[in-house]
Amino acid sequence: MNVLKNKYFKMIFPLVFILFLLFKNCCYATNKQDLFNKIKMETNSSLVEKGCTIKFSTSFDDKRIIKDITDCIILCNIKDIKLQCDGNYYCITMCNKEIEGNIYINKESLNNLVEIKITSLKDSSNFKNIKNSLEKYIKNIDNDKVIYEYCKLKTSDKSISKTNEGILNILKNCKAKNIETVKLNSGYSTICYTGNYKPIVSNGKAIDFNYSVCRYNSGNYIIIGTPQINITY
Repeated sequence: MNVLKNKYFKMIFPLVFILFLLFKNCCYATNKQDLFNKIKMETNSSLVEKGCTIKFSTSFDDKRIIKDITDCIILCNIKDIKLQCDGNYYCITMCNKEIEGNIYINKESLNNLVEIKITSLKDSSNFKNIKNSLEKYIKNIDNDKVIYEYCKLKTSDKSISKTNEGILNILKNCKAKNIETVKLNSGYSTICYTGNYKPIVSNGKAIDFNYSVCRYNSGNYIIIGTPQINITY
């Protein structure tokens, strides 16, 4: 009987271990994907604007960069694309009904400096597709690259302190670390480390998530950025 129990345990244990790993990875992916949406839903907010900025330098030829990035845009069914050139400076503009964007390429002696900015005024599959396509493209870039993502939400909650506490609770439930909140004239600003995004270092601590809750004449807003907010608010 003991032999059968041992045999059964040896068969079941690996299966349980595999299921545990799958569940853990699934939860991690969900947390990473849904943190923006979770804050949006639990604060009774609506999307005002979302966007991302991608910066990198590369030794790739400027014409190759223009072709590669244009191909990424066309694959996402964006047809309105314009190219402007001024000496060693290029600007590609793109837009459709859902998104708009600008790509700046500054040609230098050794590397080309590239900055990509994309914005959307609503949750859009086009925005997600083009962001994913460009992120996939820059994986082939060896030099340092930085990706900032942000969204601006308008909340119906009248109390910004209550809104701030609610977001803090969400982050704590997601096991966020290095949480620091600063009181602003118009509200609150918080930084923390969630482990979901590429971090930066602030005062010797890893930071990958930044949000602010602000009150303006037009209403109360939440601005979220990873690894930090890189827009004026």
